[in-house]
Order: sequence, then C-alpha cells, then structure tokens
Amino acid sequence: MSTRDQNLCKTTVFQVNSSEVLRMIKVKFFKLIFSKAFNATDHPFKMATFPQYEFPQAKKRYADIATILQLEGRTQNEKIQNLIEEIESLKRILDIPDTLEKIIGSSKKDEYFAAIPHMAEMAFDDQCTAANPRYPLIADLEKIYSDAWYGPPKKIQD
Repeated sequence: MSTRDQNLCKTTVFQVNSSEVLRMIKVKFFKLIFSKAFNATDHPFKMATFPQYEFPQAKKRYADIATILQLEGRTQNEKIQNLIEEIESLKRILDIPDTLEKIIGSSKKDEYFAAIPHMAEMAFDDQCTAANPRYPLIADLEKIYSDAWYGPPKKIQD
C-alpha cells in the first residue's frame, strides 16, 4: 500500500464516529437475534406458500449450535435456553442493549408504537418476507416490534 493510500485510510478512520459505528453494530446484532427467534419453532402455525425446507429445522439447528459450544442440556429446549442465556451474557459483556427503548430512548415510545402498524404492514409486503420458513401474519410482525421495544422473550416457546 502506498504512503498516500495509508494516509487516506488513516484520515478516513479518524473521520468515522466510533460510537456511531458501535451503535450500528449493536442494532444489526439486535435485529439478527429477533429475526431468528421468530422462526425458532418446530410447529409453525402457517408455513410459507413454497417453503424451501422439507420441515422446520430451526430448533434442531439452534440445539446443534449449543452442543458445538458445549452448553449443557438434555433436551433441545434446554440446550436452546442455555444458548439464549449465553447470547444474553455476551450482549451484556459487549454492552449491547436488549431493548429498542435503550437504543432509541423512552421519550420516543409513543412515536414508535404509533408507527408499529405501518412498519408491520411494510414488513409484511416486503418481498423477502415470503422467503421465511415461517410466514408471519401482520399481528406477528406487530408483536415482534413490540417485543423489540420491551425486550426479547427470555424463555423459548414449545
């Protein structure tokens, strides 16, 4: 790398607001956790029209991850619960907020909840929604947004 390129990189790095980058990483991680939790069921009440999976496998895959990480548990649910607890612990260590309220601020609560019906409808109409193994209803999406404000469910559902 030339000296000019090195100087350009240094200048660019110093222009980036590190707290803003950290906030963006935290939000991405937060979204990832919530989007995966919705599909973690062996008994979806409504499958996508053309599912690309032979049958729901999310719980087995999460239990497999827990096994690889050497987390305890006799059943899939116990392993997944321990995986969730481990992720929550990692989030605390990395100072990743567990609610949108902590990211956005409680002063925006009314504005956020007023926007939920529109956000849920937009998410429902998004072309990527049909690719989910579990096809959500608008009410499901509204619950996901509400849970994102208050925090993720701490226990997995059967």
